[in-house]
Amino acid sequence: MHVKEMKNILKYLPKVVACFFILLFVYAAISKALDFENFQVQLAQSPLVSAYAGFISYSVIVIELIIAGLLLSERTRKIGLYLSLGIMVSFSIYIYLILNYSDFIPCSCGGILEKMSWNQHLLFNLGCVIVCIISLYANNGLINHSRKLISINIGVISIFSAGIVIFLFLTSEHIIKKENNFIRRFPHHVIRENLSYDLKVNSYYFAGAVDDTVYLGNTTSPFLLTKIDEELNSTKTTYINPNKKLKYSAPKITVSGQSFYLTDGYIPVIFRGLIHDPKGYAYQITSETPFFDQIKIIDSSTMVVRSQSSINSENILGLIKLSSPADIILKDDALEKQEDGIFDTDGQILYDDSEKSIYYFYYYKNEIVKFDTELNRIGRQKTIAQNTSHTPEIHTLKDGTKKIGVPSLPSNQNMIAYKGLVLTESNLMGKFEQASQWRKNNIIDVYDLRKNEYWGSFYLPNPKKEKLHQMLIHKNHLYVLIGKKIVKYRIAQTLLDQFNQGKPKT
Repeated sequence: MHVKEMKNILKYLPKVVACFFILLFVYAAISKALDFENFQVQLAQSPLVSAYAGFISYSVIVIELIIAGLLLSERTRKIGLYLSLGIMVSFSIYIYLILNYSDFIPCSCGGILEKMSWNQHLLFNLGCVIVCIISLYANNGLINHSRKLISINIGVISIFSAGIVIFLFLTSEHIIKKENNFIRRFPHHVIRENLSYDLKVNSYYFAGAVDDTVYLGNTTSPFLLTKIDEELNSTKTTYINPNKKLKYSAPKITVSGQSFYLTDGYIPVIFRGLIHDPKGYAYQITSETPFFDQIKIIDSSTMVVRSQSSINSENILGLIKLSSPADIILKDDALEKQEDGIFDTDGQILYDDSEKSIYYFYYYKNEIVKFDTELNRIGRQKTIAQNTSHTPEIHTLKDGTKKIGVPSLPSNQNMIAYKGLVLTESNLMGKFEQASQWRKNNIIDVYDLRKNEYWGSFYLPNPKKEKLHQMLIHKNHLYVLIGKKIVKYRIAQTLLDQFNQGKPKT
């Protein structure tokens, strides 16, 4: 190739490259602007920049249009090419981090590159970086001192652009997991429906699960223990026979290990029997028990209960230890009140056998408190709705009775603890979420109590908007009672890694 032909190519190359980037950035900016809500949702689901989705969604569109405008004029084309290099390096680093360091890889979507995979995106962006660098040299000819200055500029811009993306990634991860401002992250395909079984009625609840059997209680037939195999093929029932005839108020069955427990905190009384006993005999194992409205079986000799103080009727936690005689330990300071100590401390006791930890999940305070098996507080975790108040309005009547004024829906309900994680159904829509998804799904938030951080969320399909009664995890499968059905879901590796290792797979 002659020198004259080379000079002609170098002369027109920057103009051709500038035209290419003008088309690319204008098209990309207009595509994002026309589908802006979806663009924000995609950024909010990014495992790298979720916390900055609002700021980035506007700034990227503005920057792309500014660069396109600078490339139009020959006087500002050099600046436009440098900025093009910077933004394409940023996009390349972003994709590299997605592929190698993120908790999960989101769907590949958006604008002109929607048909490309993430690896193809990376190759395309790197190609743009190379073309941009060549055009910058061509724009200044082959003068040695110009080439040296251009090389320095290219290096500085590339390092600066890469540094910005890395900074956003590191700080966004901290904000999302530790200081979340109500932005949910939805890893893809966390669960997949496996089996379902029609129970005919909606009054069942999970009593527990052992080996290959899931056990169900029934609020309308409180002494009936139903066994259903893990393949949801058939059910068997056992009638529970306590050895004392009492005026039961709210009996409930819990299965733990090879035993079942029949409890009624309004009498109060606790019975125990063997799950394989076909006659369902249950024998009273306590003589003096405090009244309670919640109970969790820790082991064969220890239970944690929620009761009410005999002094001020505030909610308190306590331990029942079946020594001889039984030891009852009430912890007045376990729950932290804000106002009344009743409604503002309302919540649910959870027990995680694998971690030997007790959790108390406040309904209205947006907080999970972690205790050891002696009810010593050892940690706490704020939920992602922490900046929103949902405590109900309380009125004190003349006789001292406290009543809820305007009812308030708890922000969290239907909670379970499993291998260091807490899963909870949420009633609140977060930032950058689509109402269409809320109309056909229940939202389940996942918190890692070992690292005190929010992990992510997933959609639990519910197109008919039937009531979600309860959830249970057994042998790495999620079971839910929804409407009149029990549904079994297979949990994907994305979430199984959290159960098995307590850290994301990279």
